[in-house]
Amino acid sequence: MSINLRKQGFTLIELLVVIAIIAILAAILFPVFAQAREKARQTSCLSNLKQMGLGFMMYAQDYDETMPAAFILASPTGTVGINGGGRAEIPYEHQILPYIKNDQIFGCPSDAQPRPARGIGEFYDGAYATRRPLVKRSYGYVGQICTKEAAARGQWDDPNTGMSAWGQGKSLAAFDSPADTIALVEAYGRNENGEAETFYVGTPWGSLFTGCDMWKLAGRVKPSAAAIDNSTECTGDFTHPQKLPMPGHSKMGNYAFADGHAKAMNYGAVRQNDWRLFKLVKPTATFTP
Repeated sequence: MSINLRKQGFTLIELLVVIAIIAILAAILFPVFAQAREKARQTSCLSNLKQMGLGFMMYAQDYDETMPAAFILASPTGTVGINGGGRAEIPYEHQILPYIKNDQIFGCPSDAQPRPARGIGEFYDGAYATRRPLVKRSYGYVGQICTKEAAARGQWDDPNTGMSAWGQGKSLAAFDSPADTIALVEAYGRNENGEAETFYVGTPWGSLFTGCDMWKLAGRVKPSAAAIDNSTECTGDFTHPQKLPMPGHSKMGNYAFADGHAKAMNYGAVRQNDWRLFKLVKPTATFTP
C-alpha cells in the first residue's frame, strides 16, 4: 500500500487567482463605499441647511416677519471688532444662533477647503476670536447678485434679489414665492489664494453670497471666452484660472429656501432663466441663458 505524503495547500497559481479576485472586488466596492460616505455627508449637510432654514423662520416670526440682516452693526467692548476699530458687523449665523444652539451646523462635512490665516482678529466678538479650533462656515446668506436683467438696465447688483438690504433684512411680504426663492447656499469655492471664501463663523467675510459669487456654486462649468456664464461684469470671476467652484456632492449643491425648506440641486436648475430662483418677485419674461 502506498502512502501519499504530499502536503495539502495552495499552489502559486491558485494564490494569484485569489489575489486577483480580491483586487477586482476591491476595485468594484471601494468606489461604492466612497459614494455612500459622500451621500451620508450630503445628507448631513442638507440637514444643516434645513435647521438653518427653520432658524430663519423662527427669527422672522420674532421680528415682524423680517429676515435677518446681511450684517448688524454693533459696538463691541474693548478692542474687539473689525481690526479692533470699535465697530463690528454681526453676520447672519449669529443672528439665528439663539434659535439653533449649535454652531457646528455652519460647517458642511464635505468642506475640507483650507481657510486663510490672515484676518483672524476680524471677529465681531471676543468669544469667537479666542475660540480654538475656529468654527468653519460653509454657507452664504444670499444678498443682491448680478443678473443679466439688471445688467440690461445698467445696474451692477439686481435689487430684485437678496434676503437683505445692507443692515436691514427684507420683509417676507417682499417675496411673491418664498418656496421658490433661495435664501442660503453652499458656497465654499476656492479663491485665487487657494482658500475657501466662506471663512469662519463670527466674521463678516464670506458670510454674504453676493455680486458675482455664483462662480462658487457646485457643478459650475468654466465657460469659454465666447460663452460667459453671466453678465459681462462677472467675466473675470467666472474665467479666473484660480477661482474654482466648490466640490459639492457629486456636482450637486444644497440650498435653503425662504420658506425654510432645503433641497439639493444641480447647477443648471439654479442657473436657469437668469437666476430666477434668487429673484424675489418672479419675472414673467424668460431670460437666456
